[in-house]
Amino acid sequence: MTTLTAIFQALLDLSLTALPVMGAVLLARLCLRRAPKKYSYALWAVVGFRLICPASLPSPMSLFNSAPVQTVRETAQIAVQQWGQTVPGYSHASAAAGNAGRNTAGAAAGSLPPVVQSGPSSMEILAVVWAVGLAAMLVWAVVSYLHIRRSVRQGVLLEDGVFQCDGLRTPFVLGCFRPKIYVPFRMAADELAHILLHERAHLRRLDPWWKLLGFGILAVYWWNPAVWLCHFLFCRDMEMSCDEAVLRKMGPEVKQTYSLSLVSFAAGRHFSAAGPLAFGENDAKSRVKNILRWKRAAPAAVFLALALCLLAAVICGTDAPTGRGWAQNEGTVDAGGRVELRFSYSVPHDINSCLFYEDVYDHGKLISRNPVGYFDFNKDANHVDRRGTAGLTGYINDDFKSGGWYFSRTNSDGAKIGTSNPSSIPQRNYLAISGPLYAGQNGDRTRRPLNELDAVAVLFLSDDDGSLSSSSLPFETFSPSDLFADGMTDVAAVLRVEFSRLSAEELQQQFLVNGPGAGTVQDGNQVTLKNASGGIGVDFDAEFTKPVRSWAIYEDVYDHGVLVSSTPRISDGFLENGTGVTPRQFSGTLLCNLRYNESVSGKNFVGTLDCSYGKTRSPVMAKWTVHLPSEGYNGAGMIPGGFVADGTGKHSEDTFSLADVHEAVLLTYAFSDDDPGVTVYEAGNNVACVNDAAVQFRLVTSVEYIESSLGRNALQLYSLKNPYVGDMVADGKLLSALNIADLGTYKMELFTSEQPYILQIDFQNEPKGPDALNSAMDDRATLLLALIGNLDEVRWTYPQTEDGAPTLRTNFFDETNALKPTGMRIKDCGASLADLQNLLNYLGLSDDIQPSGTTEGVGVQTIFTDILGQNGFIRQESGADGFFTNYYIAQTGGQETCIAESWGRERDDTAVDVDGDGIKELVCNVTYGADGAQRVVVYRLAADGSVECADPLELLDVPYRDGGIGSLKESYDAIYKIVDISYYQEGQENPQFKSYPLDMARLTFSPYVCSEDT
Repeated sequence: MTTLTAIFQALLDLSLTALPVMGAVLLARLCLRRAPKKYSYALWAVVGFRLICPASLPSPMSLFNSAPVQTVRETAQIAVQQWGQTVPGYSHASAAAGNAGRNTAGAAAGSLPPVVQSGPSSMEILAVVWAVGLAAMLVWAVVSYLHIRRSVRQGVLLEDGVFQCDGLRTPFVLGCFRPKIYVPFRMAADELAHILLHERAHLRRLDPWWKLLGFGILAVYWWNPAVWLCHFLFCRDMEMSCDEAVLRKMGPEVKQTYSLSLVSFAAGRHFSAAGPLAFGENDAKSRVKNILRWKRAAPAAVFLALALCLLAAVICGTDAPTGRGWAQNEGTVDAGGRVELRFSYSVPHDINSCLFYEDVYDHGKLISRNPVGYFDFNKDANHVDRRGTAGLTGYINDDFKSGGWYFSRTNSDGAKIGTSNPSSIPQRNYLAISGPLYAGQNGDRTRRPLNELDAVAVLFLSDDDGSLSSSSLPFETFSPSDLFADGMTDVAAVLRVEFSRLSAEELQQQFLVNGPGAGTVQDGNQVTLKNASGGIGVDFDAEFTKPVRSWAIYEDVYDHGVLVSSTPRISDGFLENGTGVTPRQFSGTLLCNLRYNESVSGKNFVGTLDCSYGKTRSPVMAKWTVHLPSEGYNGAGMIPGGFVADGTGKHSEDTFSLADVHEAVLLTYAFSDDDPGVTVYEAGNNVACVNDAAVQFRLVTSVEYIESSLGRNALQLYSLKNPYVGDMVADGKLLSALNIADLGTYKMELFTSEQPYILQIDFQNEPKGPDALNSAMDDRATLLLALIGNLDEVRWTYPQTEDGAPTLRTNFFDETNALKPTGMRIKDCGASLADLQNLLNYLGLSDDIQPSGTTEGVGVQTIFTDILGQNGFIRQESGADGFFTNYYIAQTGGQETCIAESWGRERDDTAVDVDGDGIKELVCNVTYGADGAQRVVVYRLAADGSVECADPLELLDVPYRDGGIGSLKESYDAIYKIVDISYYQEGQENPQFKSYPLDMARLTFSPYVCSEDT
């Protein structure tokens, strides 16, 4: 029953969609009444398409772009859907009224109670009736066909495909696969010639199949009178167009004879051929009139008729572009002493949910971001109608210390539901409130597209002298700085809205994890590439609609497929070191010049690229130099744009839609070491990854304001996020990155058997300044809570002497101690890179904590700092069966040197100052071999500046059996700086375990020779 009801519901929707198309086709037929009927006949294909196919290509010329058509269609669809869901004996109004009294913030905003069915719904009843009618239509078709077949079974072959039948008074065609023409006996020769021309015109145009399709549509939509009318006119146009084909063939002199034949057939007919698979010579009156007034169409008339048909096909056969939908201010009304904004809205079917969220600013600084309400257009939970009227009110409580937002809506049954949601404004003794100010409240009732909605309302508050901003905001160019431009407002709450193709639950989760914009629809945002500018760059046009608030051009540098740097060169519509916001529609030019090396034969290009950016046909706004991974390339190529990912190697379209991917490749420079040529395409791979070196520029959009670029420390710390405090290795890396060792020698303990889950740092020595240690640990504990998913508490201990007696001090740190932006939980601060950067800024640690360690993993980017006294990047090469090798490449004076390597299926590398000389050694746990052998490799910097390596296995001071039952294993514990060794001793079956401090003095080092083929 559920499937049957769903099918009938879909047919209702298609029928409603086709109604305006039917009207448009009928109007077009009126315009074509003097044109050849074949054009009117062709128009019915659009109606059939609309009744069969639920989707179509988008077009700005679509009939459904019209607001009246869109309004009527959506209203009818919603009315049918809601009416079909009503259940006998159940009232939405009473249930909704019961919910209206609830005012709990935690409750689903605007949710309807579940419908408890006491019997079949109206839609289910109608679905059964429809199925019975469909069966009746099919039975009629079969019975009609069998009756005709029985009537002509004695037909006599006249010529190929033509039969004569006794008692037949009208000719007709029967069948689809092997159609035959049946005519009465004793027809005059000229009359027979006319009729055969007519019937063979049917066969030539495959009319038996089209009539079968038309009858199938009629059978499915048997309950729709408009479809019956269209089917009747479709059959009439079919017959008339064949009549005109006869006249074009025989000439106008046969009009009278042909008309008399049709009249005689109609007058003497006692056998009907009106079945779905037969073409009888019926409707004689209209056909005779058309024949008598027929004349050959002039070429101009034919051209106009053809143009009208094509135009009608485009208008009626396409849909409005996705992402449409609108909201319109309907003015303000008094609602119990509050000023309520009333607005009407229409949401398209490709949008599934929306959310309202609030940004709270305190004296110009964003202090909280709070979700206010989630609504779903499909599900019962948090459900709102796709079309309707709603209300919004901002308020301040009676104590003038807090406030919130009140949403209201009227259901289709007339019941009004409202929900109150508290604001996150700081609780203070406010002296004045202004607003809320609404977009378009000053008489502006423009119907706005949904994807241009951003700030919906603003609440202004004063907590000092009662002075408030009095002017309305220009919402089309609204920015947070406008709230405090006049210096009077102290606190402002901005209510914003997002629309998404996600469900309400998914949108809520995305918002909580990634902030605003994770699920928003960005239709209308696009970048169009122009011709390469002078062969050294690219011109482009950009068009950004809301909710995009900023954009950036990123420069990505690749070395043999590894991303070694990603730098935002132009961001937020500002120059990195300048001012001036770019408009939402602008043109830009990105240029890069290669430097040639004339003095070195065969090595044509040096290791730099000089780049610039500016608005097209305007002075350059920014210049910079890109440093390539090395020098001396002998091949280079510039590739504007990108390639489609279908494996064909075709270049992508000139215009990139940013609705889903939010970025577009503008330009790629590729370089070759050995071969003069570069690879411009490889199926399934980014072109930058398949060349020896590459620089790629991407234009990326964001729904967030980019107030500052992400710092290196935020990138490194974010890459070390750990969901579970029980992962000791991951915790150790994070402690190392936070430079806990700089505060003193320590050990780490974990308490995870029950909540609260605790990470404890035990400092081994008495600090010189306990207050300084505690202050530094406060900051680091805050970051640990933000970056370790289920960590509840951080503790640290240290010995301290008081009154000459030693004691152990323990400090406790949890969410309540953490210094964080108002309105945010500490876990929110580690939810995204931007939030982590904001936390570092808030703590004042953007530059103070410089993470140490080995690598920084952001995407495929792997770079290292301060290892063996060098900085550089890691080049990763893959082998068979998941075997990888990491080569540590140092960059000094433009030269690259391989200083260390780790290998195997699993690698765990740690940079640590083992011997206390101020230079960090590299200690690598490597796994290799089919038996899973584990080893430790230690790299150090020798006195002469070269690199040496050693294997701590020689620390083992007992004989062992290498091989045997299992492999010998050794691993380095970065927390306690010890080497754990398991081995099989001669004469023993079970493995032995020993741990040794990593004593550099006991190791034997040898010069390191890189295994990489350089």
